[in-house]
Amino acid sequence: GMSSMISATLMCNGAHPVVAVLVAFVACMAIGGVNGVLVGMFKLPPFIGTLGTMTIGRGIAQIVNGNKAFCKCVTLAKVTIPSKVKTIGKQAFYACKKLKSATIGKGVAKIGSKALYGCSKMKTLTIKSSKLTAKKIGSKAFSKTPKKMTVKVPKKKFKAYKKMLIKRGVNKKAKFKTVQ
Repeated sequence: GMSSMISATLMCNGAHPVVAVLVAFVACMAIGGVNGVLVGMFKLPPFIGTLGTMTIGRGIAQIVNGNKAFCKCVTLAKVTIPSKVKTIGKQAFYACKKLKSATIGKGVAKIGSKALYGCSKMKTLTIKSSKLTAKKIGSKAFSKTPKKMTVKVPKKKFKAYKKMLIKRGVNKKAKFKTVQ
């Protein structure tokens, strides 16, 4: 939740991992203190207090991050989206200038607009999902990616995905292959 969002945002913006974890730890201690006050002073049931502060923490994390998980991350070089993930949000990896490899898992059914926009060092994009359609991939999702990028897609979706991905920003000169 909030602690992982805080530490990831700090690290993506160049903070040392130890500093990022310590800041997240302090933030979690503060939330724990709020829980203690709600339960101790206001006699709120512990479950309700914890649920409320958890919801507030997640809301703050999403507001701060704007649902742009790794937007403009300066350290991310490789990402693998697990099969359990269903959606890649808008601008999730926007302008990750050092991102060289991205693998999109089998469970992904939707990719937000400009999700991988401006990933100018991308060498390999592997899409394992067969669930994507033109309507489920946002505009410019792959724009401003390199001409020499290799795009690997499922064999049974090769023709459809090639056409669709080019419409969504993959350069026409990119090399398309089937994924094993």
